[in-house]
Amino acid sequence: MFKNLDYEWATFIMRHRCTTNFFYHFLSVVLFWAGPILYFATSNIYYWILFFISGAVGGIGHIIGTDPGINFREATSSPTAALMASYMVIRVLIGQYAKDIKWAEAFFENTEHTSPVKF
Repeated sequence: MFKNLDYEWATFIMRHRCTTNFFYHFLSVVLFWAGPILYFATSNIYYWILFFISGAVGGIGHIIGTDPGINFREATSSPTAALMASYMVIRVLIGQYAKDIKWAEAFFENTEHTSPVKF
């Protein structure tokens, strides 16, 4: 799943710096986790719809935000994207994501890797 965690996380951060993009990803993470939890709590199969639309909601964040380069697989079935989006929400809520952005910028300045977006 993770070939190079630092590179994957830095790339994810660089593609998720826009506030609009974050809002849709926050909503996507809520749907991603709420769907299965509500299903198991209530046995109402319709709650799975929340889980299945979560990727599309995150994809909309890329279309409306600054990164229209999202691909269908990443938006709908990537476990890496789902876990990193969840981690991003946690980092924002605890006030550490601004530090992560600075770290990601430094990562691409100091390694041979190319940033997915200009900064």
